[in-house]
This record gives sequence, structure tokens and C-alpha cells, in this order.
Amino acid sequence: MDDLAGDPDNVPRLGAILADQKEDEMVRGRAATALGDMPAGAAQSDALMTAIGDPSPIVRRDAVAACGHLGLTPSMAPIAGRLKDDPEVTVRRAAAVALGRLKGDAVIDPLLAALADRDAGVQMLAVEALQGITGQKFGREPEAWAKWSAGRGK
Repeated sequence: MDDLAGDPDNVPRLGAILADQKEDEMVRGRAATALGDMPAGAAQSDALMTAIGDPSPIVRRDAVAACGHLGLTPSMAPIAGRLKDDPEVTVRRAAAVALGRLKGDAVIDPLLAALADRDAGVQMLAVEALQGITGQKFGREPEAWAKWSAGRGK
């Protein structure tokens, strides 16, 4: 994997590894990470967007993180879905961070909803993302965030 990482000419090969369900999930996760470390392109965007829905939580987590790292705005809705519904906490945490990197009004509501996540780590990462995007400093106070959100004129 290390031999393939960093060279944009290897994007198709990394994409194929990522998509190969017979490949070890750790290797596939490393392929997603390697794709996220390269300049963004259509081929890697397609591979990573598909991997957001992978059966493996390791692959989902790494694909979500890579999309956030690359700033792939088409991935906002799928990542928001992972933040809301993924059973694996590491995927939800990666989604909160990724949405914070993607920024924009479209990520605010999913991050606000994550303030009620059952995991305190997801909550804190959502707060950090919200603070970075909005400049507001309400911490883990859902009522304050709700009041702010109501007044922002969606």
C-alpha cells in the first residue's frame, strides 16, 4: 500500500482495492486514506463516495475521513447520513470531523442533531465543528445552539 500512496497515477489501482470486497478491510481502509491524501479527482471521488456505504466500519470511517480531507462537497449528504445513523461510533466521529471540514450551511443541521448523539465524543466533535464553522461558542448546550439556529434565517 505504501508503494501506491502519494502517486496520482495509482488512483485507479487504489480505487479498485477499495472496491474489492474480498480484500482485507484494513487494506481497503488504507486505500481510502491514501486516496484522501492525494489531490482530489473524479476517480477517487467516485470510489470514496461508494465506500461511505461499505459494510465494513473501518472502510466507512476511512472513506468519510478522506472525503472530509479532500473537501468533497458532494459527499455532504452521505456523510451526514453516517453521522445520524451509523451504528459504529468511530464512523460517526469521523463524520462529525469531516462535516466540520466541509463547512457550509448544509452541514449545520446534521451537526446540531449530533449534539444529542449517545456518544460524548461525537457530541464534542460536533461542537468543535459547529464552533469552527459558525464562530459561536455555545459548547455542549443544545438549547443555546437551537436558539442560535432558529435566529439564523435558514
